[in-house]
Amino acid sequence: MTRLSCRQLARGFVRLLSRRSADQAIRALAALLITARRQREAPLVAEAIRQTLWTRERLLTAEITTARAPSAATRHTLEQWLKESGRARRVVVSYRVDPRLTGGFVARTSLGRIDASVAHALKDLRVATR
Repeated sequence: MTRLSCRQLARGFVRLLSRRSADQAIRALAALLITARRQREAPLVAEAIRQTLWTRERLLTAEITTARAPSAATRHTLEQWLKESGRARRVVVSYRVDPRLTGGFVARTSLGRIDASVAHALKDLRVATR
């Protein structure tokens, strides 16, 4: 059996998504990784899938971490901002709460990381005043 690269697996997964439900596609990919004993590569394959979705569909995926659960209006504003600044057709966002942030947010996207947290701003201020 030919060993497929993470990029090849990602392309196959995206093609499968157009024919099956996301649940079925994920189960098929998981079964393939387990059968081939490549479970450790799952994060690499996930990143390759994000990149493939961005390239083909202009789909921007993001994980936003905030100090408190954002309101619906705040979520909408953040998602619109990501869509416009990333020039994406669509944005899919998951949210996490981390009280250690104090305020602001950290967004990890398929294009990079944006740190708009209070902790980051304070760090920048400390560096600037030295």
